[in-house]
Amino acid sequence: MSPADDAFLTATDAGVVSLWQLDWPAAQPVASLRTPSSKTLCAFDASGVVFAAASRHRIYLYDAKNYMAGPFTTFSFEVDDIVEKIQTSVHNIRAHDADAYGRAAWTDIKFSPDGDNILVATASPVFLVIDAFEGHIKRVLATSHSEKELRTGCDWSPDSKLVLGGSSDGTIHIWNASSGRSAPKLQGHAGAVGTVLCNPKYLSLASTCSSTALWISTNSREA
Repeated sequence: MSPADDAFLTATDAGVVSLWQLDWPAAQPVASLRTPSSKTLCAFDASGVVFAAASRHRIYLYDAKNYMAGPFTTFSFEVDDIVEKIQTSVHNIRAHDADAYGRAAWTDIKFSPDGDNILVATASPVFLVIDAFEGHIKRVLATSHSEKELRTGCDWSPDSKLVLGGSSDGTIHIWNASSGRSAPKLQGHAGAVGTVLCNPKYLSLASTCSSTALWISTNSREA
């Protein structure tokens, strides 16, 4: 949903991204990324001025008011570069795990509220923090060394200082976005956390597995 108006985006596994308005009778197709074998993701930035469509290790950035002109920027990530970044960022990771994580499909995408970064969740324990202007991977965050394919969600805290990511063990991991340092995990789900969504204004969030949990902060200290 756009934070600026009543527009919202949808994406299909066939690679079709569509823009809707609540008062439109039908969707306006934005793009066909032609990636039927890979999940397509989409998200607005915090201003509603820009939105992203992502699939197959590529991010396409669109002007929300001029989307018919196509993406104004495309960020492409080579698998070997992602794998190398994982190997240098995640301690004691085995080579075949790093390779599998680097090749994993992307499962969620979120802009930081300050607009500086893009957070990507993958079908692995790895999350990528990407520079929203230069398109390079700034940081790799990992929940655990698991070989199980995951379908987890992620989000930012309202001040852009914290990154939150779901895990297969039912916990929500929290990291300091600048240092990558971990904070205490949130525990309360029986299964893998598929969705994490922070309130854009207040210190509360929602998360889901087979059930939905609502969280409020009782500690104002930063990670």
